[in-house]
Amino acid sequence: MTSARQFTVEERDWNPSVRSGWFAMAEAPPRARPALLAAGEIAALPAPERRRYDQARAVWHANLGPIRTPQLGAVFEALEEICGSNRQDGDKVRPAAVLDSLPGLGKTTAALAFGRWFHREQIEMHGPQVNACGGTWQRIPVAYLGLTSHTTMRSLNAMLCRFYGMPERGNADLLAHRAAECVVNCKTRLVIVDFTDRYYTCS
Repeated sequence: MTSARQFTVEERDWNPSVRSGWFAMAEAPPRARPALLAAGEIAALPAPERRRYDQARAVWHANLGPIRTPQLGAVFEALEEICGSNRQDGDKVRPAAVLDSLPGLGKTTAALAFGRWFHREQIEMHGPQVNACGGTWQRIPVAYLGLTSHTTMRSLNAMLCRFYGMPERGNADLLAHRAAECVVNCKTRLVIVDFTDRYYTCS
């Protein structure tokens, strides 16, 4: 009989609001579905192994998806069109997209799924490194920020600096300069701003 130890699965405790967490999420391999045991095999499991089996199945079912529904497909197509057409030079304003709906309808799921796809596509096309300012930088195609409705410009730039692993101390102008330098040098092409329970902005 298959040992339930093979089904031990832990939650992936990453934080996409920092670079390391975003890369861990965006580049994680798909979860392996735990093998199914027959009812008799489950009943025969010792108590510790039964708990591990149940835990593995619970984690698997809690992390299904995202499922490509027609609605999600439409969101992907719109975001891909906007990001694909955002090829303007740096002196031109680029358009943005806003996902707005009632809480719990999948804005977070859609934005993160699209960001993950975009991240992988950019690195596959252009490679993991960027030559800029006389040095080598890590390519970071996507930056994700989780903010509240009380966010100021200073705290927004501080969050960007935190995402890139840069110092968060300084006045608003210094933080904005530091964040902009990271965006340019790391070739960030998509910024996802999550205003909690409100909307996502992709630009």
